[in-house]
Amino acid sequence: MTRASTLYSQIHIGEIIRKQLKEEGRTLTWLADQVCCDSSNLTKLLSRNSIHTDILIRISTALKTDYFKCFSNHIQDALTDDAVRKKIIRDYNVYEETPYFCSSCE
Repeated sequence: MTRASTLYSQIHIGEIIRKQLKEEGRTLTWLADQVCCDSSNLTKLLSRNSIHTDILIRISTALKTDYFKCFSNHIQDALTDDAVRKKIIRDYNVYEETPYFCSSCE
């Protein structure tokens, strides 16, 4: 396995959140109550590869953990590793001249 594929392996944020819940002895029902979400909907959300940012903010707050760091660490690797950056460009059809931030974020 190349360094690029290792660094940019798929992050399954739902699994990371489930692991922390288990370590803290908390249930999905508890988390659903904390984030004002139906537990069955939360179960579906955590089974997906991605979660909307507004939900992730509420989960991060409830569990006192910055889950965005999981992604920002990968982004930092991509910005400093040419092989990873090229893999992202190839895999996600991103043009090299695409800015890292949209104009509304600058």
